[in-house]
Amino acid sequence: MGNSEQAQASPLMELISQGQAPEGARLLPWPGEDGGPCFLSPEGEGGELASLADQTETIQLATGAEALRHLRSILDDPAMSAEHLRFAAKQLAQCLCRVLRVAESRGARLTRGDLP
Repeated sequence: MGNSEQAQASPLMELISQGQAPEGARLLPWPGEDGGPCFLSPEGEGGELASLADQTETIQLATGAEALRHLRSILDDPAMSAEHLRFAAKQLAQCLCRVLRVAESRGARLTRGDLP
C-alpha cells in the first residue's frame, strides 16, 4: 500500500485548520498529484468534477463491499493458502483507505449541511 493510500486522521479538517484548504472544500475520493489530499472548492459543487467524485465514491464503496465478501469467503476456506490471505488482506486494506476518505468527505459535508 502506497503513501497515497494511507489513511490520515481527519485530513480535511486538519488542512482547513492549517489554512491549506478553503473553508467548505470537499475532500475528493482520489489523491492529488503529490499523493496528498485533493479538494474541490465550494464553487465546484454541482459541476462535472463533483459528479465524477460522486460516481467514484459509489464505485469505491461497492469495491470495498466486494473485497470484504471475497475476504470472508477466503477466511471460511480452511485450505486457503497464506499467500491468498495476504493478497486479500492487502486488497481490503486499500479499499478501507478509500472508504475512510469517502467517510471523511461525507462527514465534513454533513456537518456543514452540504448533503441531504
